[in-house]
Amino acid sequence: MSGKILVPHDGYAMSEKALKYAIEIAKAMRMEIIILRVVSPVISDTTLYSFLSDKERRRVRRELTHVDKQVQSKIYDNLAKQLTACMSKNVKASRLVVIGDPVEKILSVTQKENPYMLIIGSRRLKGFGKLKILGSVARKVSENARCPVTIVH
Repeated sequence: MSGKILVPHDGYAMSEKALKYAIEIAKAMRMEIIILRVVSPVISDTTLYSFLSDKERRRVRRELTHVDKQVQSKIYDNLAKQLTACMSKNVKASRLVVIGDPVEKILSVTQKENPYMLIIGSRRLKGFGKLKILGSVARKVSENARCPVTIVH
């Protein structure tokens, strides 16, 4: 395991709360934070291409890949605020933006980076009475990650 804490960040308040929590832990344990944003692809359903010729399909895929990369770059720039929050507390941090399914990509980055822990925010789904249900991404990640997971809500 590395001296890193992985923090998936979707731009919502719970992710900000999870990042603040991670900053405090990283500072106390002298660890680094990786801020991860997973972006959905512009179009992911390849059945939309079924009516196109092979040449048209390749052209559309190239254009969509270009748009995905532009979105990825813009979101990378938008994570500067979170990076600054880490650095203002003397915590080394990096940011990573990937395209795909949130659960798959979070787990994939967890395998690749082998972090000490993962801290994720959960907005929680609507509950039944007093029963509160975790959001599906946080739940699936916590069930399948190979490192300790802290869920902040």
